[in-house]
Amino acid sequence: MIITEISDPMMALSKTVSHRSQAERSATTRALLIDATIALLLEQGVAHCSLGAVAKRAGLTTGAVQHQFETKAKLMRAVVAERLFAAESMFNFADLTSRPLQERCRALVVSQWARYRQPHYLAIWEIILGKKTDAEIQQEIISWQRAATRAHEKAIGAILADCKLEAAQIRSLQYFLNSHLRGLALLRTVEDDPAVIDEQLQLLGQALLSAVTCSRKPDFENWGDL
Repeated sequence: MIITEISDPMMALSKTVSHRSQAERSATTRALLIDATIALLLEQGVAHCSLGAVAKRAGLTTGAVQHQFETKAKLMRAVVAERLFAAESMFNFADLTSRPLQERCRALVVSQWARYRQPHYLAIWEIILGKKTDAEIQQEIISWQRAATRAHEKAIGAILADCKLEAAQIRSLQYFLNSHLRGLALLRTVEDDPAVIDEQLQLLGQALLSAVTCSRKPDFENWGDL
């Protein structure tokens, strides 16, 4: 007599739901800890963001924090990479490539400003300024900055592919755009006038368009016979 093992579909479904629920609980815990960290950064600075302090603020144990992030440096990187500047939402410009150049430049400004304008953006400055006293945090943030810069340059190059810009020109545009938006974010802390902010964004979009236009190489192949 041959006995064939028959899997129980309800048991398999139960395991799937259980695993999914565990992943969801983990994601919820991670988000809660990141929120608590941002609150502490804005209130007390990076020096007071120990894993224990974050756990207490979130109403969890220090072990829960260590399970998610292991070290304070990894926690700080997660705050920046997963909440303040999530790459998957920052650099998704695929639907803009067919639009007129002026619209693309404006979209670059607006999409980036959507991150810088958030109240919790200033938490990154607490990390950046505070990292000088913590070598591990400094290493993590520098590593993230390099990766984020490369991703942003790649996105800018893709959305402006028809402009035939060289790598150095794209890098210059990336620094130009973000340095102005950082300054505008800081300006909002003392003068949060929507009309002023919108005017500055329009000027930045126009400046970006001008910079791109002036940087474009002539396409001699399509000129035909002169």
